[in-house]
Amino acid sequence: MEYAREIILSWMIATVSNNGVERLDDLHIDKISQRPLKRSEWISFALRSLSIASKLRDANQLDVTVAVGISLEARPAPIGVDFQNEADLVSQLSWSPPSLYLFHRTGTPWFGAIELDAERIGFDGICARCFYFELQCESKEEYSRSLFLAC
Repeated sequence: MEYAREIILSWMIATVSNNGVERLDDLHIDKISQRPLKRSEWISFALRSLSIASKLRDANQLDVTVAVGISLEARPAPIGVDFQNEADLVSQLSWSPPSLYLFHRTGTPWFGAIELDAERIGFDGICARCFYFELQCESKEEYSRSLFLAC
């Protein structure tokens, strides 16, 4: 995972230095891996990437919250939290691989989210907080769904 560390650190430094935090610049996990990832690998690789990013943040004294955003399939109506574990999440992934994000420690964008117990879905010890979003899309008659794990 040395290659991943280099990619993540480079992205983090550039994002913090060039106002990328404000623009919500993200780093898709498929840009971190040296090989194509199967959809079934997305969650576990995203969690490893989040762990690496969290350690790099601390080692480089960056004053940001590190998070991974996981996009789930949109639905025609709100359904709430209907997953219990990583396998459930894998079965509901959207077409887009998860991404790393950096947020300012103050004012993180969790407004409107449902905070979940990370232990309940098997992510205890991986992240400090877990948030579920379900928002109606403006241009479509569907609800976008995403999960954010933040450290």
